[in-house]
Amino acid sequence: MTKRENNGGFTLIELLVVISIIGVLSGIVLSSLNSARQKSRDTIRKAQLTELRTALEHYYSDHGYYPATPVGTFYSSETGEPAPNGPNNNGDWIPGLVAGGYISALPKDPIGGMPSLCSSNVPPWKRSYLYLETTGNHYKLLSHCAAETGMSANDPFYDGARPGWAWQVTDDISATNSGCLPGQLPPTTPNCW
Repeated sequence: MTKRENNGGFTLIELLVVISIIGVLSGIVLSSLNSARQKSRDTIRKAQLTELRTALEHYYSDHGYYPATPVGTFYSSETGEPAPNGPNNNGDWIPGLVAGGYISALPKDPIGGMPSLCSSNVPPWKRSYLYLETTGNHYKLLSHCAAETGMSANDPFYDGARPGWAWQVTDDISATNSGCLPGQLPPTTPNCW
């Protein structure tokens, strides 16, 4: 019998086992990283909604009304949406906040313009912020079709008219969650916005 010499190398089986373990671990790490990115973007969305709410309240304090939109019309932070991007699609989707010095620039969704949870709608919506003012006395601001992590009815940004696909900031929570029928897309009735 001949004796086999040990060259100190790894066998093919050992290499395949190590490569498969590395592949499984990298898949777990990438999945966790993606989840952390989604949570981070949702945190940014909520922070931007809060910043806009503060600017809107300062505007109201100075003027006695909120920036106007045409009756029943949301303005969108993104172009190419079913909702206009401000008056004449000029990008000033909350009119007067930047010009009045209430905020340095109107924010956009962290991945705004990308297809969204609502992209199957016709026409399709993008990830965006939407602003609606009613009669100067009330406003609603949405992070529309953008949420990437779970939504809870206990969340202070929860939108009862759009559960599962929008967060809201508003000056009158009672006016925004009543009057909507299941499956109805606000603002299709005066009491559903």
